[in-house]
Amino acid sequence: MHDVIKMLLLAVVAAAIQLAAGLLPGKGTYLMLLGTLPILLGCTMLGIRYGVMTYLLTLPILYMLQPQAALVFHFAIGLLGLVVGCGLVYRQHPWSVSISGGLCLMAGIVILTFGADVPVPMQVNEQGFGQWWMLVLLAGCVGYSGVWTWIGYVWSRQRGM
Repeated sequence: MHDVIKMLLLAVVAAAIQLAAGLLPGKGTYLMLLGTLPILLGCTMLGIRYGVMTYLLTLPILYMLQPQAALVFHFAIGLLGLVVGCGLVYRQHPWSVSISGGLCLMAGIVILTFGADVPVPMQVNEQGFGQWWMLVLLAGCVGYSGVWTWIGYVWSRQRGM
């Protein structure tokens, strides 16, 4: 029962962090980057099943309140938390977790940018989707995933996982 309450609290915290971008223009965008944390904690603290349920419970809350934030969470930030959390729970090497998380994050950003026309905070030149933009995006996504992998790795080591 306590795990279910923790999962619900993590889902509400994840939704509140995502909604901060819409409520606090400018600074809220930086707060939104912390949306990965509740999903990562759900996977590493409660288990993969509860991490996935936290992710799935966050989606309807966001879709009701702010659909664009829900898209960003669904395809990018929440997905990264799931990939990194699952990789750390399954004891994968941190480098492989960082790279796989970065690839999933990059795929989500590409889907959001070109499939759903959601603006991302990165300039695409007039010539479209070039190799340079792809390399910069890949490096940024793997770096961002590496930060969350390191945070999750330190967290799981301190908990004795």
